This record gives sequence, C-alpha cells and structure tokens, in this order.
Amino acid sequence: MKIAEETDAKSIIIYMETPREVAQNRLTKRIAERESYSDANWEVYQMLEGKYEPIKSSHLTVKSHMDISPVIDRIVSEVNRLK
Repeated sequence: MKIAEETDAKSIIIYMETPREVAQNRLTKRIAERESYSDANWEVYQMLEGKYEPIKSSHLTVKSHMDISPVIDRIVSEVNRLK
C-alpha cells in the first residue's frame, strides 16, 4: 500500500478470509495432488498466521469458503470506479 501511495497508483485491498480448517484441508490436498509450485504448507501457514496484522485502511473482504460471486461484482465495480 505504501508503494501505491508514493506513486499515486490506484489500488484496492482485498482480504481473503478462510477458516483455519478449510485452509489446512486445501493445503493438504494441494500438496498431495502436487497442484502447485509453492513450497508453502500448513507449517508455513501457521507461521504467517502469527504475523497477521489487521488491515487498517478501507478494504473488501472475500470469504473464500463461500460463494464469492456477490463480492466479485463489487470488486469489478470498484475497479471500474478507479479508471
């Protein structure tokens, strides 16, 4: 966000919210099926989770374990508004 402010870039912050058990299941499945080039696993998730800092500025929240269609429409509207 700091870079966007320093360069007058237009930006939207989107927070992806996922319950821990859903994240763990997705990571376990991805690793088992070798669906990603990422080395991130449950241990990495837990380490990063402990470093989480709440977002203080305006942002949109996507609950990734639910239907994301309504928020996608809102994101598109926000992007179009920034043009």
